[in-house]
Amino acid sequence: MRSHVDVTADPVATLEQAIDLGLRRVLSSGGASTAQGGIDTLRAMVDAASGRIEVMAGSGVNAASAPALAAVGVDALHFSAKRTIAAPSDGSVAASMGGHDVTDRDAAFAVRKALGL
Repeated sequence: MRSHVDVTADPVATLEQAIDLGLRRVLSSGGASTAQGGIDTLRAMVDAASGRIEVMAGSGVNAASAPALAAVGVDALHFSAKRTIAAPSDGSVAASMGGHDVTDRDAAFAVRKALGL
């Protein structure tokens, strides 16, 4: 899901408005469907922020994309590290819902490892 910053015509200019409003952090994919796809805009946002506001990259962040995103200087990464658990076939309520998402511990630790943490 993209943030309100991401759906504006100019996320970098909108970042300035967020600073003027006194916000401390923005979550952004750089205006793209994934943070990796918006990496150039995220880099521009980090440069424009100049430490006045934190830029957190989010959307599709995983172990493969995390190092490149961190390299542009974002202050934080937001990721779900989720996987879907299939619904049981026993006719329970959970089965009618088609399953559910859970945090995948291995995926979360893979992001940490990719970042050298």
